[in-house]
Amino acid sequence: LVSETPPPAMVLVVASTTKWLLLLLHLLPSALGARVSEELWRENEAMALQSLRHPWVLALGAGVLPRDSFAAYIAQDAFFLKSFARSYGKAISKCPEPDALRCITTLHALLGAVAEELQLHDSYASSWGVDLDSVRPANATLAYTTFLDALDTSTLDILAAMAPCMSLYAFIGSRLREAADPDHSYGDWIRTYASDDFAKAAAEVETFIDALASGDDLATARRLYATAMRLEFDFFDAQALDDDLRTHPEVDRLRAKLGPASSSSS
Repeated sequence: LVSETPPPAMVLVVASTTKWLLLLLHLLPSALGARVSEELWRENEAMALQSLRHPWVLALGAGVLPRDSFAAYIAQDAFFLKSFARSYGKAISKCPEPDALRCITTLHALLGAVAEELQLHDSYASSWGVDLDSVRPANATLAYTTFLDALDTSTLDILAAMAPCMSLYAFIGSRLREAADPDHSYGDWIRTYASDDFAKAAAEVETFIDALASGDDLATARRLYATAMRLEFDFFDAQALDDDLRTHPEVDRLRAKLGPASSSSS
């Protein structure tokens, strides 16, 4: 006769396996949530690489960008950053419970980082004779600021629309510092965005996205993130650049150092 009662050893194996499966199922949502910001980056990394390898960015990185083109960029970026700062204010006003206080405190600190970035622009403007108070936004700048100013849904959605600016500039700064010699007129720009402090600020935004994304429908956040990454490219693409600089020897050299244009993510 075959016993209907399983041996004790089998009971222990089944019980142990069940316990680990239940633990895995419990941890799976938070584990997936912790990767949301990475998924958003991977989904849009091709566009980020296009920005990195844009001729205007390469000319800046190589130190051959004309002074007037950089001055015009600084003016447009300062106009943009004011809208970016307002977006932080909206994100703060919508910080959700139960961690609203921590959310508000951290986002206030990040808003301070934007103020420091504007101070950098002010220093460039004062030394290069750029009047930031009379800036007329270009079409690409206005498209980006209009996009940000229209956001009024949730902290998650607002941060998803803001994250590409932070992550992309940290990425560009880091890659340019690795591939180029920043001992030229635009070295401070490269060092600012390649700095540990800026990387930390970008990571803080990504961490907030991960914390807020668990269990939520991410369709809107994904759309806003992708739109912002495209608007970043459009912003660079709108900057003035002579055709001969697009194939300048130093630009070509930096392009080669940066490697292939395809994504390196697996």
